[in-house]
Amino acid sequence: MPGLPRGVRTPPHHQGAAGRASGGRSSGGVLDGGPRAAVRGRGAPVLPASIRPAAAVRVGRGGRAGHRAARPDPLRQGHGGQAPRCGDRRGSLRAGTRTADEHRAAHGPGLPRRGRGGCGPGAGRRTGAPGRRGEVIGHALARAAGAVLLGLAAGALNVAAQVPPVPPARIILQMALEAPRLVDYEGTKVITVLRGDRAETITVAESHKRPERMRLEYVSPEDLAGRLIVDNGATAWHYEPRLNMVFEGPTLGGQLLSRDRTLLLRNYGVTALGVEDVIGRQAYVIALVPHHPGVQRRLWVDRATGTILRSEELDPSRGVILSAYFSRVSFSLNLPEAYFEFRTPAGARVFKMFTTEAGTMSPAALQRRVGFPVLIPPVLPEGYTFRGGAVSRFGSLVSVYLRYSNGGNLISFFEAPAGSIGWPSAGKPIAVEGRPARFVDLGYFRVLIWEQGRLRVTAVGTVPTETMVTAAGQIAAGREQALVQDVSRQIESDPATVQRLRGEGLTFPEVARTITLAHRLGTDLGTTIRFVRGSLSASDLAGRLGMPQETLQQTVQQTARETSVVPALSSPR
Repeated sequence: MPGLPRGVRTPPHHQGAAGRASGGRSSGGVLDGGPRAAVRGRGAPVLPASIRPAAAVRVGRGGRAGHRAARPDPLRQGHGGQAPRCGDRRGSLRAGTRTADEHRAAHGPGLPRRGRGGCGPGAGRRTGAPGRRGEVIGHALARAAGAVLLGLAAGALNVAAQVPPVPPARIILQMALEAPRLVDYEGTKVITVLRGDRAETITVAESHKRPERMRLEYVSPEDLAGRLIVDNGATAWHYEPRLNMVFEGPTLGGQLLSRDRTLLLRNYGVTALGVEDVIGRQAYVIALVPHHPGVQRRLWVDRATGTILRSEELDPSRGVILSAYFSRVSFSLNLPEAYFEFRTPAGARVFKMFTTEAGTMSPAALQRRVGFPVLIPPVLPEGYTFRGGAVSRFGSLVSVYLRYSNGGNLISFFEAPAGSIGWPSAGKPIAVEGRPARFVDLGYFRVLIWEQGRLRVTAVGTVPTETMVTAAGQIAAGREQALVQDVSRQIESDPATVQRLRGEGLTFPEVARTITLAHRLGTDLGTTIRFVRGSLSASDLAGRLGMPQETLQQTVQQTARETSVVPALSSPR
């Protein structure tokens, strides 16, 4: 496990929350390809020139088998890291007490004990006859070597006895997905985000009550201290003390790690890397590696509870862009219900930002609701699919929200009338299809803003910059009707069907794949859409069709190869 790059080290004067200790130890803190199909059926013609979608482990301190041990990492707890800071006095919710299941980082290295072997001034002064002396020395060396070998063997047996067996990676992932509805905890979390060329470190007091209640209190840095987020499982409140403003909206539940296991496993390979110690608790380490270009994620999953004690996200070009770990955590708490009830501070202004239809509306339904055109991306990186849309209301401002996901990361599009929002001054000015645009690199998130017709469009996501700019350029190209005609002609389908599927939020490659698969498999469009989007697994669909899963996968793989391109779009500038 590589350490964090220089730009993602914890700042030397960072103040953590209570219980944070010195440390360099591992700290607490997601299907295609294969043989060609042998299934007969109508083949989809290859689409013309086009743009394709953007594209054994060692236990202990994070080393892999056959590799040197990693250097101590300031973001990890244990020996060799930062010392506790003054003013860091936050404790457990139960003041003055410590639960039986509370874990903290070690409070510093123990003093090394000096050896007591016969090396002192008086050692070896008595001597016998010359021949006898050599014999005595030889026996002593033999006994010492035997003792060393026995000690090494005993140590190896002891380590082997302490290492728990590692279950399959998918079982560990399922533990992490299910843990929030099964476990209560509270602790101090340290989050480091790479923003451009600098790292920003945030300390948060986090409390969770099953199944979906959450409380986050920002402790540091100074400009964020006092920020509060309370989520009761239905409504979330975000309080900004510097503005004395409250933003009230729908729950955030399930957004940190997608619970859509089918989509997650379709787009990510999950590998178990072993077991590591995290603030005194054993944690399974798993890697979620995308099948297509994108961000890799590593999770340290608590062996006893399934809680994610630590996580990292790695960008292919920039290394670790996000690191989060618990420096202190307590389980089995009876957290009071009132702790997850928000009380509006005196004099604070409240802005309600609720969406309608709970984020389940299609782009076509959204357009009927708001009365202005809703732009749908023609192409997205392979694996991303439409997961929901909503109308957002912020005071008098009405906007449309489209959410696309690959199970591990999100790309979101916010669209609103251009005159209702001021043009931002932050960010780098660029051009998208000849239109003025602003690009803001927030490290973990990237934001791209441009105007198209009478709309202001904002794209937010964790995809690489080039991917986001390309997707924006394809939307801005404004070739929707031309592409509907081109794709319907290539797959020999009527334009009305293509346009209807576009209204469901499908990209053009997904539209071509859905229509072709429905014809080859004999399924209705609704079932095929669910399968293409990852809401219906291959095993479930094969069972419904009475078809071997391997045959289904071969058909899907061939169809994906034949429909993974769309008619050429002009490249963004």
